[in-house]
Amino acid sequence: MILKDTIFISHASENKEFAIKLFYDFRNLFLKPWIDIESLDPGTDWNKDIKTAIESCEYFVFCISKISAEKSGYIENEIKWALDEALKRKIKSNYFIPILIEEGVDLTNNKYLNSGLSDYQISKVYNIKNYDKFFGFFRKNKINNSLFLIKINSLINEFQLEQCFNSLKTGLDKGNRNYIVLNCLLFSYKQNEKDKQGMLVSNENYLLERARVIRSLNEIIGELSNE
Repeated sequence: MILKDTIFISHASENKEFAIKLFYDFRNLFLKPWIDIESLDPGTDWNKDIKTAIESCEYFVFCISKISAEKSGYIENEIKWALDEALKRKIKSNYFIPILIEEGVDLTNNKYLNSGLSDYQISKVYNIKNYDKFFGFFRKNKINNSLFLIKINSLINEFQLEQCFNSLKTGLDKGNRNYIVLNCLLFSYKQNEKDKQGMLVSNENYLLERARVIRSLNEIIGELSNE
């Protein structure tokens, strides 16, 4: 059974820092990323749990670096299992998603190309614009999802506004007007919180400013939903 919104992140251990960034950026979109260092319980059967996660995830993201492109062992098994799974999902596009996370990777003589990797478009996400475009794919699928909007509104109602900002900004092009507005609102929100803690603003003015930020957030959510 395919678990909706789940994403398996395959990476070399040397690229852990980048993989964890992916993990939390996916989480910002209320997706369900799977990564060994966060998702495996102590004493678990690695092969069994990893293979099950690969076969049940909606998307498989392979982080290609100079190291992972040539590495053997667990990552080699993950790619084999994922490519086998991709063949079974003939009507499901976008399951297997390879991404280049650094420049200078030689793909012309890569061991994975002959096993099926060459059939898939590889995104060069080491470029920030392409990174945003990569996340834009997932964001576009989620922003019109009613569950996403319910969770965003829940964050607003609970006044967890910083998390709300992060979720709305993830995958949004940095040249997008709403991205710029969100950054300005986030600055205003943080300054208002700082002023309150320092007792530099009256409670009445603090609440008025917070209400203004929330009102503007709701306007942006409406615009993003109609993109």
